[in-house]
Amino acid sequence: MLNNPIRRHPASPIGNSIFKQKTQTQTQPEKPSSPHPPLKPPDGIRTTTIPRQTMSINIGRTSLAYSRSWHLVDMGHDQRSFGRIATSIATTLMGKHKPTYDPSTDCGDYVVAVGCAYLKTTGDKRMKKKYYSHSTRPGHLQEITMDRMIRKFGGAEVLRRAVSGMLPKNRLRDIRLARLRAFEGFGHPYKENLVKLGGKHYVKPRPAAGYVSKTPVQDAINMEQSKSEAPVS
Repeated sequence: MLNNPIRRHPASPIGNSIFKQKTQTQTQPEKPSSPHPPLKPPDGIRTTTIPRQTMSINIGRTSLAYSRSWHLVDMGHDQRSFGRIATSIATTLMGKHKPTYDPSTDCGDYVVAVGCAYLKTTGDKRMKKKYYSHSTRPGHLQEITMDRMIRKFGGAEVLRRAVSGMLPKNRLRDIRLARLRAFEGFGHPYKENLVKLGGKHYVKPRPAAGYVSKTPVQDAINMEQSKSEAPVS
């Protein structure tokens, strides 16, 4: 330990002088010069610098991209099951079918569901499916089957509950669900808002065969109006 030299701090009087001698002897190597000189434009030609362009999300008609369309779903004639239809309705309400979809933005469309009284279920779900509610008081748990709910509140309420369970549980849930307009019969006041192809509605509500209508007067009016219009090709 005694043979080892004492290392002194550069700030000390002795260490500072030794540190200065070492820094004076060290020389930085010179950078090699480039063999090719920088290019210069010819005489008489002006050069301009192009500013860097940045992408903007406001390019284009964003109001048209976020516009809402109205879609019609015929529950009486759709061959899909009740759950498949509810899934497609929830996707349309969220706007997942659009290229401008964003989870935090309300960019969905409107959905008009008619014929909810004739919704189709598979298996014994109509009798075995139960809905529960609780008033937060002990012993006040209530349950009701799907068949009884359809007879008491209608098929539109069953559709709303199914779609509500498929929507994300956030602040946009009630706003998206409010754009679902469900009706028991086939009449609705949103005929002029529906999506049209060639000036005509792409779907026409028709009375379901084999079912007794719960709104016969309104269905008769709609049938007379559909006869007066030109048939959809």
